Amino acid sequence: MHLFPVAAVIVGAVALLFAIIPLLSFIAWLPAVAAIVLGIIGLVQKNRRRGLAWTGLGLGLGAWITAIAVSVASVAGLAGAVSDAAESAAPTAIASEPAAEPAVEEAPEQAPAEEAAPDVPADYRSALNQAETYSSMLHLSKAGIYDQLVSEYGGKFTPEEAQYAVDNLG
Repeated sequence: MHLFPVAAVIVGAVALLFAIIPLLSFIAWLPAVAAIVLGIIGLVQKNRRRGLAWTGLGLGLGAWITAIAVSVASVAGLAGAVSDAAESAAPTAIASEPAAEPAVEEAPEQAPAEEAAPDVPADYRSALNQAETYSSMLHLSKAGIYDQLVSEYGGKFTPEEAQYAVDNLG
């Protein structure tokens, strides 16, 4: 009958060890709860090992709280890493979509632009076509379209080409 306090200390120590290791913290609550229960049983019994029972109970509670904290921190860190990866991939995805679209739509739209204004350079017409695509697909403001056109992730147009496109956008 004197084994419960000793078992509470041993199981509590193992639970605390599991709790501080991020991969094991998700299961550390099991031995932590066992140490708490063993510590309570050790306190209820009439024996001389109450100090060990209190120690096992304290280790179990500490392991349980540590396991929760480490698990939450691990999940938050993982969520932050996923969020950072999504943010770093987002500009690439936005930049790659419009770059693919004008190639498909450029042929029909470019012919009327050439006929209407033959003295406009090709880069300016290309900026205007891309601005029209941004306007119709992304529903950006003129300032947003300008920023996207001059962005290194967007069209990489010169400020003059982007301003021409924004000024002549329908």
